[in-house]
Amino acid sequence: MTSIIKVDTLQKANGATPTAADLGINTTGTVLQVVQSVITGKITINNSTAKWGELSLTTKESNSSFLVEVIIGVAGQNHTGNLDRDLVLACGYKTGSISSSHSDYSSVSTQSFSRESVGSLGSWYAEDASVHAGVYSGYMIRPFTFKRLFSPSLSSGTNLNVSQWVGSDGIQDFGASDLPGYSDSGLEQSITITEIAG
Repeated sequence: MTSIIKVDTLQKANGATPTAADLGINTTGTVLQVVQSVITGKITINNSTAKWGELSLTTKESNSSFLVEVIIGVAGQNHTGNLDRDLVLACGYKTGSISSSHSDYSSVSTQSFSRESVGSLGSWYAEDASVHAGVYSGYMIRPFTFKRLFSPSLSSGTNLNVSQWVGSDGIQDFGASDLPGYSDSGLEQSITITEIAG
C-alpha cells in the first residue's frame, strides 16, 4: 500500500520554517554555509607581527566543524644570494568581537615550529632563511596555502572570527612582490570558512 502526504509548507509550532535537523533528518557532514574574503593589495611589515586578514561568520548550528582555507602571497626579496630572515605564518580564531591582539585568539593549527611563532598561536609555517638570485627575486611572489578542520564546540548564533597573522624579523611584503606594487606583480589572496554540521 502506498501513502502520499501532500503539503504546501511545513512550520514549527512557533511558525518558523523547520530545518532538516528539526525534522529528524541526519545532517552531520553537510555544508551549512561558506563565507569568503578576497584580499587584494600589499602589506609590508618591519621586524614585527601583524594581522594580515580576518573573516567572520555567525554559526548556523551548534557543535559545527569549520574548514579554514587561507591563500597568502609571500614576496621574494630584492637581494643577492642567501638571506637570513625569519618568517612566520599563523592562524587563530575567537568568538565575539574581533581584536587587534593575537593573544586574544586560539590557534587553529596543531603544529608549532620552534623557529618562529606568533605568541600562543604558534605557527603553521616558519622559515629560517631563503635563497635569492639577485634583483629579479624582488618580483617573485610565493603562494602559501593552509587548510585545517577544527571543532570549537560553539552554540548556534555565535560570532566566529578567523584571523591570519604574519611576522618577520626584517622587512617583508605580503600579497605583492618586493619591487613593484600590487597592480604589477601580485597574488589574489583569500580566507574561506566552511561551516559543516556536526
